[in-house]
Amino acid sequence: QARPMEEVDMMEEEQVLPAAHLEQQAAMAAQQPAQDDMAVTPGEIPQFPALSAQEMAGGENEYRRIRVPPHRLTPLRQQWNHVMQPVVEHLQLQIRFNPKLKSVELKTSEHTRESG
Repeated sequence: QARPMEEVDMMEEEQVLPAAHLEQQAAMAAQQPAQDDMAVTPGEIPQFPALSAQEMAGGENEYRRIRVPPHRLTPLRQQWNHVMQPVVEHLQLQIRFNPKLKSVELKTSEHTRESG
């Protein structure tokens, strides 16, 4: 046999709200227009424009320097076109070899699509 509601032990923090109260709150929320410009209705996917790599980096070009060990300099010079071509064509990065520092330097540009 079910006990009346008054006899049920509940913690002080818990509140039991009647279903009519919850339905009334939901109806009031549905009647109020969305105040936030970014509000999304259920089932709707927000659409944002894609950011370029330069915009993701805060408007500045990213720059990386990769040191080349001495025993890899000759093979790198021999295969430079094979290394450079995919980096420039597919990643749209600027690349150069700095012989003074013995390093390969990569830099993003306005044409770079992805960062990372």
